[in-house]
Amino acid sequence: MDIRLKVLEDLKSLIEKAKVKDGEVTREEVSKALNMKEINADAWEVIGDFLYTRGVKLEGFVPSKLVKVVTDYEYTPEEKSFVTYYEKELRTLNKKKRKELDEALAVLNEQTKEECYHALMPYIYKTAARFVGHGELLPDLVQEANVSVFMELSEAGGSVSKFERIAEDALNSFLMLDEDRRMENGKIVAKLNQLLEASEQLQDQNALYSIEDISEFLDIEVDEIDALLRIAGEQ
Repeated sequence: MDIRLKVLEDLKSLIEKAKVKDGEVTREEVSKALNMKEINADAWEVIGDFLYTRGVKLEGFVPSKLVKVVTDYEYTPEEKSFVTYYEKELRTLNKKKRKELDEALAVLNEQTKEECYHALMPYIYKTAARFVGHGELLPDLVQEANVSVFMELSEAGGSVSKFERIAEDALNSFLMLDEDRRMENGKIVAKLNQLLEASEQLQDQNALYSIEDISEFLDIEVDEIDALLRIAGEQ
């Protein structure tokens, strides 16, 4: 197996085993699972925050204040009303699968701009929902993300992943999460989650997939994936 895919599989296996127990994992178990004898402090921060977003607590680790588990957040009454209304609205839109929407964005023009924007809205909503718990209500996060994407939706050659990143960058600025080191770790954790989720989706579609497939699926360069997995833990 490709060593890069093995890192993703090792992470998934570690998370699954931890959840079967008590949702906690020791540093020794992490080192063994990732086949790493030495892990520096910065790497432990990334790994600890990443595991936390997957519902697993690392022994002796305090998660960053910038990292939240969405399932731990309780919507306010206003947000609950918004979710009910907005998700109902999204169901009325003409939905497109990611690949189909990527193809439409690749040949975007003024005539198809509104249609593509509406098709992007469920993806933008999902991105915005990951930022709850940082002091702004979900309706405001969704509005900020929607505006940022619409403003950038002007020329062909984009992809769903590109506009998800635009929404993420806009929300990071909106929330003023500008602590350099912590913010960089937050971005790494978010991308590791994207890699893990992409591998799971591709595995559901086809038992045999490659790093190149993940790269194409997420519109992320293979070199960037390599760098992310080196941080997560390589042999």
